[in-house]
Amino acid sequence: MDVVWCVVIVMLLIVTVSYVTRSSGVVDIRRTGSWAVVTGATDGIGKSFSHELAKLGMNVVLVSRNMVKLQTCAAVIEESYGVATAIVQADFTSLDKKMYARIREELADLDVGVLVNNVGMNLIHPEYFHVLDERHDDTFQNFINCNITSTVNMTRFVLSGMVERRRGLIVNVSSVFSQIPAPFFGVYSATKSFVDKFTNDLALEYKTFGIHVHLLRTGFVATKLSDMKRILGFVPDPDTYGRSALRETARRRDCDGYFGHWLTRMGILAMWAVVPSLAESAWKLVMSKSRDKRISKCEKCLGEKSVPITASPW
Repeated sequence: MDVVWCVVIVMLLIVTVSYVTRSSGVVDIRRTGSWAVVTGATDGIGKSFSHELAKLGMNVVLVSRNMVKLQTCAAVIEESYGVATAIVQADFTSLDKKMYARIREELADLDVGVLVNNVGMNLIHPEYFHVLDERHDDTFQNFINCNITSTVNMTRFVLSGMVERRRGLIVNVSSVFSQIPAPFFGVYSATKSFVDKFTNDLALEYKTFGIHVHLLRTGFVATKLSDMKRILGFVPDPDTYGRSALRETARRRDCDGYFGHWLTRMGILAMWAVVPSLAESAWKLVMSKSRDKRISKCEKCLGEKSVPITASPW
């Protein structure tokens, strides 16, 4: 067992050096265009991204479903950073063609330099796949609509303009669960794997047009919805993560956005490669305990009123 852990430590040291030294080339965000578009912009990571982009002097289009929050966030950004904002109300669990047509029209005349496809949905607790169909029968379609369709549509809405201008940065927010085994999160993880593949292929497809398509693979962040507390170096608050993630996505085509998230992912993958049976048992136990703890907050599972799909903590 000592040999196993030595191998794991050596592997982590090697990949740490690789992480510190590798870069895809720094993108000067200020030169991509005058407007940034952020989906899921009124809470958590999306809100932090909106503020960080405004700090760079970019005007920001805030896209979210809550009009009151949109108006509040827009006012704060305009007052704090002296930039312009636009707000677009949209519920991405919907496939409403009129909604998407309205979004496309709102963006048509803007010099969009940055798109952050941040919006994402997940259940409030881990769950067995077969039980989801019994207690949360709208889950599967909501995952696809919000995690996949929104990313594809928002990307195609801004891409033609970026091609014409020969510049732009698209950041697609994925999850660590797209790479590590994730029992009780199978459907959610699969939608994020789609985001990974979609992003990496577009990155190669549009590189010659001067357009950067980057993947941000988030880990655990201490948001209200994640129900997690900050752990120094590993579970940051949204503002800390947003600052780090924007810096990282500007210089890496595929990143975790935060060193602690990357280190956690590498550690889990290393354990799975070296001691798969132990890693499998330990990880499933962690997820199972998380399910037991958080399911008590699910009113639908307790036979009461419906629990809405919530923004993903991962």
